[in-house]
Amino acid sequence: MHAVAINGSPQANGSTKTLLEHVLEPLERAGWTTEILQLGGSGLKSCNGCTRCFRSGGGLCAMETDGFNSIYAKMLPANAIILGSPAGFNADLVPEVNNFINRSAYLSTANKCALAGKVGAAVIDVPRGSFIEAHDKAYRFFLRSKMVAPGVAGWNTDARGLHKHKRVSSAA
Repeated sequence: MHAVAINGSPQANGSTKTLLEHVLEPLERAGWTTEILQLGGSGLKSCNGCTRCFRSGGGLCAMETDGFNSIYAKMLPANAIILGSPAGFNADLVPEVNNFINRSAYLSTANKCALAGKVGAAVIDVPRGSFIEAHDKAYRFFLRSKMVAPGVAGWNTDARGLHKHKRVSSAA
């Protein structure tokens, strides 16, 4: 079994990566191979609506200049995809993660639901405030891509505390 975690934070070694590492730990102990891919800070562009993915049948995006295809190609053989993002303004996903979701969903649809049956989970880094919009957008992507999206209960934690290897609740 193989899990791919996608770090949408522009801070490659920040708290979102730490949260992803914590999520991957039990999978690794269970014998899964895991991989964290860095998306944040890559300048990933949004889908331009060219629809070449529907016409070409090549399986990858026609826009080849920003690294999207290398990440997407690693998702295809994976059994589980874990999407990590800090919550941006208004508790939404950061722009590069939004762009990634849009292009992945479009491409998966163009290729006969290429992500169908994979397990999808979201890790939203929210030191304080709400994560509901970010969580909702990630899980709508999973469900529209016909992925398996396990139920989840969310809580706010101070990921900076986890990053220092201490769990500190921001609820206090």
